[in-house]
Amino acid sequence: LVGWWRAEVDGVNETGGQSALLQGTASYGSGEVGYAFQFGSSGSPAVKVAANSNLNVGLGAGFTIEAWIKPTTIGGEMTIVSKSAFSVIGNGAQLDTTYAFGIDSSGFLKFEAISTAAGAPYPGDVLKSTGTKVTTNAWSHVAVSIAGDKVRFFINGATMGSGTLDRKSTRLNSSHS
Repeated sequence: LVGWWRAEVDGVNETGGQSALLQGTASYGSGEVGYAFQFGSSGSPAVKVAANSNLNVGLGAGFTIEAWIKPTTIGGEMTIVSKSAFSVIGNGAQLDTTYAFGIDSSGFLKFEAISTAAGAPYPGDVLKSTGTKVTTNAWSHVAVSIAGDKVRFFINGATMGSGTLDRKSTRLNSSHS
């Protein structure tokens, strides 16, 4: 377990890593158990966790992102968790690596992996779940699990599709944060 932010009216990481900071109109509200992060539709709400080497899990060994969510509406792209890194490497070239887990405008789970270097985009991957969509006004446990180039989606413990990442996206296996 790399990080666990329970949102019990604070941003403490239960694993001892970086704490989360509320930004914009993000706040705390009632959760499935205890409290939860709450995001309105205006004011750019977000919860930010500062870069830390313990969060550099990369794609090689695999990782899982999971969350309890309760969207009140679905109609636009919604991010659940994202990570991006921007750094200058060896010869001054810029490297940007990003992944995001969220909900697409139809209510399906989505995982996106993109990498750019020196301003030239590398092909990115957008994989989506199948079957059941995320429902509104009800708590759902959602997860995406990445193992090598394999991606699997889950809603309330049930598999909701899988896919394979394009090998060119393995640049995300960097240790930048």
